[in-house]
Amino acid sequence: DANVAAERFITGYDIVPGRPEIVHHVLVMVVDPDAPADLTEAPEDLMLPAGTTNAQVMAALDAESPDQPGWPRYGQAGDGVFVRSTPAVWAPGQGVMRFPGDSGASLRPTDKLVVQVHYNLHDPELRGKTDETHVLLELAQHVPNLALFAVPDALLESLFGPEPDTLEPGKASVLYSFERTVEELDLEDSTGGALAATRLAELKLWGVMPHMHERGRKFQMRVQSNAASDLTCAVDVQSWDFHWQRMYFYEKPWELNADSQFEITCDYDTSGDQEPVSPGWGTNNEMCLATLFFTVPER
Repeated sequence: DANVAAERFITGYDIVPGRPEIVHHVLVMVVDPDAPADLTEAPEDLMLPAGTTNAQVMAALDAESPDQPGWPRYGQAGDGVFVRSTPAVWAPGQGVMRFPGDSGASLRPTDKLVVQVHYNLHDPELRGKTDETHVLLELAQHVPNLALFAVPDALLESLFGPEPDTLEPGKASVLYSFERTVEELDLEDSTGGALAATRLAELKLWGVMPHMHERGRKFQMRVQSNAASDLTCAVDVQSWDFHWQRMYFYEKPWELNADSQFEITCDYDTSGDQEPVSPGWGTNNEMCLATLFFTVPER
């Protein structure tokens, strides 16, 4: 439960993993339980009717494992659950996070906070461990700017297509690149509705958190702020370390609009692999993800 009497804004957070050796990542998502669910992503075996709400999807997912709290599903807050925002992201190396630009993410009294914890159990000696991870949120009554988040990853998204993209095995360097415009990121306002084109013209990019797994070598992102500009370096990680991940903030934000474009390139070392490397959430799979942190003036 949100545990707030009136709308508040998340302006910072800290996530403390109980067992850092097994906690791969933590996501904290804001979900409106009364909002319509995204039934295009809901599991077919649940047979949910039209008009199903987020609360009903979460209840159905939870009921699949009555002897355990929560639900073991990939995706964000569970397949079919429509997420309004993801204001807290943790991976190994991340510390206390305070949002820049006098910004915050909306949290209303009726909202639910869904916490996804991914456990890294590829080492058999780690199986059977227990964990108690803590999420600490910093709240404000008002903020002049609304914090918005996007998590594009074309490699991971290809899992949902007819044939997933894979990485060629046995290579010291394998590149994977994709592009997105701001409009294609489907950013949403504090109510969960699509951000209007007039507000996209007020958009600012304040930070980015790169994410790959253990084959990652380098991560680069270039940004074209408007149609008249060239793609310009916005992130350049020359020595990727899975155990040192963080959100990087700019001293001066990028001013964007609906046509602004992102180009993301991940570089992997697959020399130890005999078979093509598949995308996925598992540590033995790979991702090419950028958590992007934006602001727009709060209305």
